[in-house]
Amino acid sequence: MTVKLETINCGNCGAPLQIPETAQFVTCNHCSTSLAVKRMESVTLTEKLEQTNERLDQTERRLAEMVYRNELAGETRRWERQRETLMVTDKHGNKSKPSGLAGFFVLIASIIISLVASNAVGGLAFLFIFVGIFAFIVSSIKQQEFEKAHRRHKERRQEITDRYTQARDNNSHSDYLQQLETAPTPEDFLRNLGET
Repeated sequence: MTVKLETINCGNCGAPLQIPETAQFVTCNHCSTSLAVKRMESVTLTEKLEQTNERLDQTERRLAEMVYRNELAGETRRWERQRETLMVTDKHGNKSKPSGLAGFFVLIASIIISLVASNAVGGLAFLFIFVGIFAFIVSSIKQQEFEKAHRRHKERRQEITDRYTQARDNNSHSDYLQQLETAPTPEDFLRNLGET
């Protein structure tokens, strides 16, 4: 079996090199530079492997940053959808963050109404107090659910940022990208959204 050779020039020192037609990498016999062989339709040339690796590293960094930003945006969208379901709506259709304070005011108002109206309505005074206690408990629970979900959102954002920052600081973007191979799919995100 005969190996076909082609003659190309070193991308560093310009010396002629005889390489197999199938070679993708070669080391120059004259300057000992590691070269990547680039084949195009009409020309074959060499490029210092360092330059190729540098471009690959830049591409990897850019890709890691895009993935990081996409992860943050996805987490923000997930939180916005969840927040919408946790908000309370007033009688005018305005949405706001739940507050236990509203339930507290209802409780105080129901106690005052029951004390003032206790002579006139008798047994209904206890009903007013019960409604006030119930409103206070419900609004407190909604506020706690909202705060818990918001804390979890902040934790997720911090986890995403920490993972990216660690990879960036260690210059290991490929490790970061490999971690993301196990990242949840959009279906997983929706399933997780239903669980939270």
